[in-house]
Amino acid sequence: MKHGDRSPYSALIPLLMRRMISQKIHLWLCLNMILLNLSFVVGHDKTGSRSVCTAAAAVILFFSLSSIFWMAVEGFALYEAVVRVYNNRVTTDFLRFTAVLNPLAAVAVITMSLLLPENFYENTKFCWLTKRGTLIFFIPYVVFVVLFNLVILVLVLNSTAAPPALGVNPESQDENHDRKVLLAALLKRAKAVFSLSALFGLSWGFGILGFFIQSIVLSYLFAISSSLQGFSSSSSSYL
Repeated sequence: MKHGDRSPYSALIPLLMRRMISQKIHLWLCLNMILLNLSFVVGHDKTGSRSVCTAAAAVILFFSLSSIFWMAVEGFALYEAVVRVYNNRVTTDFLRFTAVLNPLAAVAVITMSLLLPENFYENTKFCWLTKRGTLIFFIPYVVFVVLFNLVILVLVLNSTAAPPALGVNPESQDENHDRKVLLAALLKRAKAVFSLSALFGLSWGFGILGFFIQSIVLSYLFAISSSLQGFSSSSSSYL
C-alpha cells in the first residue's frame, strides 16, 4: 500500500466509533432509569420522618432529571448521526462532558429547590415535590426535552424518508406486489416512529398532561408507554 493510501477499512472506523458512543448513551440512560425506579420504590413512602422523606424526594428528583437529560442526549446523538452525518459532533469527549454536566445540572436544580425559603417538598402522602415545586423544578425540563426530541424525531424521519414511490415500480403490472411493498414500507416507518418516540421519552408528554388533567386514562397511557422505553435502545436500526 502506497503512502497516503487509505485502508479499505478506514471508512468503518467512524461508524464503529459512532455505534460505540451510541451504546454508551443507551447504557447511561438505562442506568439512570433503573436507579430512578429503585429510588422511587424504596423511598417514595418514607413519610415517617420529614428529613428522610425530603432526602428521598431529592434522590428521586435527581434520577428523574438525569434520565430526562439523557433522553435529550439520545435525540441529539441520533440527529448528529442521521442528519448531519459528516459533521458529527457526538464524540468521546462530548460523551465525557455530558456525563459530568448531566448530574451537575440535576444537583443545581435540587440545590435551588432546597435553599429557597419556600418548602417545595411533599412529606405527608408521599415523598416528592409539592404541586408548585413540580411546576417549577420538574415540568419545565420535561416539556423542553419532549419538544426538543419531537423536533429531532421529525428531522430524523424527514432525513431518512424514502422516495415518494416507496419502492413501488410505476411500470409494474403486479398490483398485489406493489401493495405489499407499500405496506411493508409504511409498517417500517410506523415502527421507527413508535420506537424513537419511546426512546426519546415522548411518552412523558402523557405525564405532563396528567399533571394538569386528572385522568386515570392518561396515567395508564403514561405508565404503559414509558415502560416500553427500555426496549427501544436499538431503534436507530429501524430507520
